[in-house]
Amino acid sequence: MGEENSALGISMRLFQNPEIEELKRRTDALEKRAAALEKEVVLLVWAIAAAAAAVAAVLLVCM
Repeated sequence: MGEENSALGISMRLFQNPEIEELKRRTDALEKRAAALEKEVVLLVWAIAAAAAAVAAVLLVCM
């Protein structure tokens, strides 16, 4: 029984560790940043596709 209390105490100390909380906060911030960058990449790909379509249309008209 004493071992369980010790393991629980260690788990609680790890859970309340300020360094772990900081890592969680930074991880959350990085996940948000990654999601924003993913959206920007998708928009960039669409912009490139639209530009390529516009160039193709101009080439068709000119020929």
